Amino acid sequence: LGGVSLAKVKRHPTLGNGVTVGAGARILGPIVIGDGARVGANSVVVRDVPPGSVVVGVPGVVREKGGSLPAEQPRPPATRPGDEDVVDPAIWI
Repeated sequence: LGGVSLAKVKRHPTLGNGVTVGAGARILGPIVIGDGARVGANSVVVRDVPPGSVVVGVPGVVREKGGSLPAEQPRPPATRPGDEDVVDPAIWI
């Protein structure tokens, strides 16, 4: 998480409730990451992300648009035994 200027204004991102940020991701500037959004590993995000969305890549691109979050989000199918409880934003890369 980082600022992009030295001016005495809001320089850093704001993360909503329940946001998941993958390892090595960079979120830069005075942007807003909406509630429940997921940022993939090593993504570089420089624009606002809607609530409940998945964003991946360099630069970050919204791959799955959210909206109002349902009480239970659907999970991708497990690929190995024991992965039933694992939700990884990197699957969208």
